[in-house]
Amino acid sequence: MITQAVIIAGGRGSRLGQQAQNLPKALVPVGDRPLLDHTLSLLQRHSVREVVFCTGHLSEKIETYVGDGSSWGLRVSYSKEPSPLGTAGCLRRIDPAPASDFLVVYADLLMELDLSAIAQAHRENQADATLLVHPNGHPYDSDLVDMDPATEQIREIFRKPHPPGKWRANLVSAAVYILHPRVLTLLAPAEKADCAHDLFPRALAAGYRLFGYRTAEYLKDIGTPERLREAEDDLRSSRVSSSRRCKPRPAVFLDRDGVINREVDLLHDPAELDLLPGASEAIKRLNEAGWLTVVVTNQPVVARGLCDENQVRNIHAKMEWLLGSEGAFVDAIYYCPHHPAAGYAGENAAYKVACGCRKPALGLIETAARDYNIDIGSSYFVGDTTTDLQTGRAAGMTSVLVRTGYGGTDKKYDVSPDHIATDLFEAVEWIRMHSAPSSPSLSPVSQR
Repeated sequence: MITQAVIIAGGRGSRLGQQAQNLPKALVPVGDRPLLDHTLSLLQRHSVREVVFCTGHLSEKIETYVGDGSSWGLRVSYSKEPSPLGTAGCLRRIDPAPASDFLVVYADLLMELDLSAIAQAHRENQADATLLVHPNGHPYDSDLVDMDPATEQIREIFRKPHPPGKWRANLVSAAVYILHPRVLTLLAPAEKADCAHDLFPRALAAGYRLFGYRTAEYLKDIGTPERLREAEDDLRSSRVSSSRRCKPRPAVFLDRDGVINREVDLLHDPAELDLLPGASEAIKRLNEAGWLTVVVTNQPVVARGLCDENQVRNIHAKMEWLLGSEGAFVDAIYYCPHHPAAGYAGENAAYKVACGCRKPALGLIETAARDYNIDIGSSYFVGDTTTDLQTGRAAGMTSVLVRTGYGGTDKKYDVSPDHIATDLFEAVEWIRMHSAPSSPSLSPVSQR
């Protein structure tokens, strides 16, 4: 359990319209109350009892509104910077310093997060720092996080701008952290420093254990008038409250080859991957409509010895990058590297197994459902083969066949789709017309 939180509240709301000219962003109204009230209520629900505000300009307005925190059942104190020290430098200045693991959140975020689950992951990983991470619709101008796919330990942080032609997985730090106090000792007193640009790279270089916690819960930076309007719309439509991790969510499951990207037989080189026309716009519409979007794909190229799993992940990184360049993102990608039949030249015997994850087996679907608490019965499966249709039917989902890729001509299974669409864009339009998701996908957060 995390009982202490630090709220970084140095920004002002001058970009948010006339009514916010003389307010810190933390006090800008979102819905029927200031943004900060949403944040403090969230912390109180998750057993946080002590809050330290790192403040600067307009600090007195936050102090007047929050006071000692008793209105929220909290004990509140303030650490005011005489001059801006950055998101990490202000943490180093807190006196007395936190004595145990503590949560860090930014005051301009509207959030609905399971903070207890994040704290549990931090504890189980014995982490020095845990960073909330997510995909967004603009990875090209975001600082990106590289994690070990098996352990989710962070290996590197890639700062923008990114070199041309370098594909990187779409994972962005979302400005919510759990830190052990020893991480702050990497900073000198009164040093001006940023968490993402200075503190975390320095911690990685020093051998500290940093982990990512990937989520699709609600998180939005209200730093522009457009984002503020979106946040208010999300509150009115109950998207914020319905995104809680404890509530099952519907998803659209997508096959990869022939659905998102052009079908290439045994695609094993990122250079061979090209998105199909309309695929980015289709996925962007799923993002905007609030659908959780999950890719599930068989990739026997690993078992065939044509490439290794790192190369598959490079292919996925390129796919995510191309989608992001057009404002779209997928929430998760699951793949099966196995193939049961032996006898191919150069094959990798370690992957020549009969597994439970190769479609139409449901291993990938079941893993995704556990990871994201997916309501399978309200979900859809979009694919270009009868294997995909059989997977969707076996799982209890509505299935949609697209005419791109194989277009159902593989004939491996005697199964009919619930709907046939020309391509992914048409499939998504049909899904959106026939149903509505119960909660939103993670809203992209602007990078600081």
